[in-house]
Amino acid sequence: MNSYRTYLKAFAFSFAGLLLAISPKGRSSTPLDAQPSFHTEVPHTSQDFVESIGVNTHINYFDTSYGNSAILIRELKSLGIRHLRDGSALQNDDYNNAVYSIWRSLAKLGIRFNMVFDPRGSIRVVRPDLIERLLSLSGNSVESIEGPNELDLSKLPNWPELTRTYQQELSSAVRRLPNNSTLPLIGPSMAFVAAGKQVGNISPLVTYGNLHSYPAGHLPSDMLPDQIAGTSAMYPGKQIVITETGYHNAINDRNQQPPVSEAAAAKYIPRLLFETFNHGIVRTYLYEFEDEFPDPGAKEQEKHWGLLRNDGTEKPMVTIALPRPLTKARLYDSLQGTATAVKPTTKSSITVAVPDHVILVEILPS
Repeated sequence: MNSYRTYLKAFAFSFAGLLLAISPKGRSSTPLDAQPSFHTEVPHTSQDFVESIGVNTHINYFDTSYGNSAILIRELKSLGIRHLRDGSALQNDDYNNAVYSIWRSLAKLGIRFNMVFDPRGSIRVVRPDLIERLLSLSGNSVESIEGPNELDLSKLPNWPELTRTYQQELSSAVRRLPNNSTLPLIGPSMAFVAAGKQVGNISPLVTYGNLHSYPAGHLPSDMLPDQIAGTSAMYPGKQIVITETGYHNAINDRNQQPPVSEAAAAKYIPRLLFETFNHGIVRTYLYEFEDEFPDPGAKEQEKHWGLLRNDGTEKPMVTIALPRPLTKARLYDSLQGTATAVKPTTKSSITVAVPDHVILVEILPS
């Protein structure tokens, strides 16, 4: 595990630094005698990148690993993750306090939530007073509200209409909140991006579009551009939030999405996050924080999506969100592992050749 920590820390996610991610964009066929064109990249601070990372949780799944809230809070605090995606739920007072006391504890650590509403859950009819109650229970930790989750998998015959009408109700209710009418609205997600054509354009009802983008065991860049383009059926002209993406480690499950090993995921996930960041995705929520159930035979996909194993131990990929300030300028080539492309320097400028893949420049005060 230590070798993967070293690999991942080499990407230098420091809060004080300057992070420049460079990748090929808009490549097209040109005549051989054409003059080369140059694209000036706009550098982003590492703070921008860290803020683009989120993780899915299931805090109300008390019969899973999430039932151990002490591990959940400890590990989230350790990792420095600031953005979580979780579902809305209202039941009796005991249940509500059990769930939202954890939200409030995490809010004290600076963590904020994207709260998902779904007509198959306990909020079947959306009203402003119910949203206000949820916001209060959460300790005002909600930073965005999201529409229904993957209704295209629900087998409901009217799911496209239900998606539209529920999102309309949600949008209307949020806009009528007395103190939170500007909360960002993330649109409904589809399990299959092509299913969005059946829903149609609902961009007036959202602040951001939504995409579930799973690489299915492949490199992050294999399907991402086409999937982003596919969101235009529902969200033309809108920026996109990826509310689920990731890799599972059920290496003996051959029936669903192809698996990857923990070691492979430790390399793929940082690249996935950089790829989505470079494509202008507002935020990317990895799925998910913990493996929900034990499965030592690694035969069931749904039990192996976590950054943590079911017993709370860290997989190699878990260090991706650990910012650690460094003290010198460094450049890293994402295809060369931990090796720096140039020696550490404290000079006021650094000149490098721009390759056709992601590179990272970290610049810090000496």
